[in-house]
Amino acid sequence: MKKRIITALAFSFALTLCCSCGKAEPDSLSENKAAPVALKDTAGSDSSLPEKGGKQIKVCDLSETTDYIKYHTLDSIIENSDLIVTGEFIEDGISEFAYDDPENKKLLYDAKTKNVFRIDRVLKGDVTADTVTILQNYGIDNAGEEEKLYSFSGLSPMFKGSKWIYCLRKPVLEKDPDYYYPTGDSEGRYPLPEDYNIPDSFGFTNGYLDAAKFPHDVYSSLLEKYSLK
Repeated sequence: MKKRIITALAFSFALTLCCSCGKAEPDSLSENKAAPVALKDTAGSDSSLPEKGGKQIKVCDLSETTDYIKYHTLDSIIENSDLIVTGEFIEDGISEFAYDDPENKKLLYDAKTKNVFRIDRVLKGDVTADTVTILQNYGIDNAGEEEKLYSFSGLSPMFKGSKWIYCLRKPVLEKDPDYYYPTGDSEGRYPLPEDYNIPDSFGFTNGYLDAAKFPHDVYSSLLEKYSLK
């Protein structure tokens, strides 16, 4: 796997895409293996960026620095999913960050957020609990005057009250893990039909940081297969 330092990171009007690597599963924070990113403070705010509650969120999409396996067909997504469910987040999630330089916190190596998802319907798999914990590879830093979103997955943040169709996998490199992650990372989450093409409270559409990357054909096939229309 290639590993290189990105020496500059600028937040722009659009999402910032970085370098891409090989392929692996996003099993955990330590196994993400993205290239460390040199964080560079930026001044001011950008009114064109998504807002939540009137507060600016600066966005950096770092999904191209990772090496996750991509599944481009519905059959491959279903085959590689342990669980497919519909439901709703009942929390806002807690973010954790990993740095190559923990003291200075200037080289971001990974970010993850876990959230609790209440299950309304099980489409594939077996689950005995009413909820599951879902991990996505992003973090929201709200320590400063404005929130900053660092995402290694390309998916938009999880927040309380949002409803989704999730294709989920258990991490294969951990013993008795207590969470799932989206299958293929970016391919594993889809809006319910009533939320299709409607911006969420962060301003993102269909669960993607870049709405143009949303797989409409796979989504249509998923709705048809599980009679979700």
